[in-house]
Amino acid sequence: MSTTLITVESIQEKTYNDRPFGWVGGSPVIKISNGITRVFSDSSLAIKGNDIMSVWDMIKAEQCSKALLMPYCVGDLIALKDSYTDDFQLDVILCGGQIIDNFYTQVVGVYTKNLVVVYGSTEAGFVTMRPPIQEGDTLEIGDIGGPVGGVELKTVDDSGNVLPRGVPGGLCIRSRMVFKGYFQNEEGNKVSLTGNRWFRSGDIAAITNDNNVVIQGRIKDIISRGTRKIMPDAVEDVVIQMSDLLHVAVVPVPDKRLYEEVCLCFVTDRNSDVTVDDVKRFCEEHFEVRQSADGLGERPTYYFKFDSFPMLGTGKPNKRMIKMDAENRLKNK
Repeated sequence: MSTTLITVESIQEKTYNDRPFGWVGGSPVIKISNGITRVFSDSSLAIKGNDIMSVWDMIKAEQCSKALLMPYCVGDLIALKDSYTDDFQLDVILCGGQIIDNFYTQVVGVYTKNLVVVYGSTEAGFVTMRPPIQEGDTLEIGDIGGPVGGVELKTVDDSGNVLPRGVPGGLCIRSRMVFKGYFQNEEGNKVSLTGNRWFRSGDIAAITNDNNVVIQGRIKDIISRGTRKIMPDAVEDVVIQMSDLLHVAVVPVPDKRLYEEVCLCFVTDRNSDVTVDDVKRFCEEHFEVRQSADGLGERPTYYFKFDSFPMLGTGKPNKRMIKMDAENRLKNK
């Protein structure tokens, strides 16, 4: 089967991309500087899960040849593929933002001629691109391809020692696109940036002998909901301000469509009559959804009240045990 080479420079035709302008994947800089026509809509249209064909009709009406679609959009298209009878196909769908597997290759031959997996971040810009997947090809879970031009990669252990190829470790990135640091956040900069402008991505990965990168998980305590990265402590800092709450823990729980969902677990003061509905109303008042860039924001989806939290020796909640408890409660709902 022939292989089509697709690079950033070759994507010169009309492209659909609904990522917010302030995110690296939605930045208008590349499109403007390369003279690319971009078609976009409100990001919340696709993330809600019941409007994917409206998005697709828009792509077709504008005669786009390429589209950047998030994994949940691709999954929604796959769910409807048996009833899709239109001859219209894209040249390529670019997809990224979370670990994806061979399931997503089902769009090839139905909605697109090629599927390309990309990887990047706001801190590091565009990092890797996997060669196009065509009909009949398979995708190893977590395979994000090799580095694009000007990008250096390495994996390190907990002490910062460089690991051999094939050995999983913390993925570090260096390029001219890597940011200088977080604004007024020296603690975050110490954790994320090392000497010589290396950025710790927070991902666990292995670099293969053929220079491909395979993502295996996350190091950082970050929730990835629909490719949006949510810091649990940012949500906790808001919710703990509610009266009569003793402990708050925000944990990720699996979600078939969005990869992960935000689950808020809490413990009240012993004599408090605060309910789950009370906490939910508090979050509805303090976390904006309609004006958020992706239509979801940081508001939790699930809420669970605990009599007490399992605690670590440090006196902090044991989030691993809390997460397991929350997952079991969801299974039994």
